[in-house]
Amino acid sequence: MRDGKVIQVGTPEEIVVSPTDDYVADFVKGISRLKVVQAKSIMQSVEVFENKNGPLEKDLNSVNEHELLNKLIETSKSKDKALIVNNNQNQIVGVITQSDLLKAVIEGSDGE
Repeated sequence: MRDGKVIQVGTPEEIVVSPTDDYVADFVKGISRLKVVQAKSIMQSVEVFENKNGPLEKDLNSVNEHELLNKLIETSKSKDKALIVNNNQNQIVGVITQSDLLKAVIEGSDGE
């Protein structure tokens, strides 16, 4: 809210990742993306990944689509490979590469 008016409505992740204006961006600039950005927001489709990199390897770690960025980084550091993203029914819904993780962290450091 600013001057009694609602400026932006959304989940914490939506507001931190895509602030509506400079006022909201300034308000959330101190909030770590590590604790609000979920896997489903930074993953790419399996099709896009495979078109760039070939078939998925069989020994990749998997994470739930709701895992937060800090957990994704922790999981990915054990292997220098992509992560498989599963939904709640344990179906593969996407892939996160090391590059995707780095981009998610760097985008969150603007102005910090």
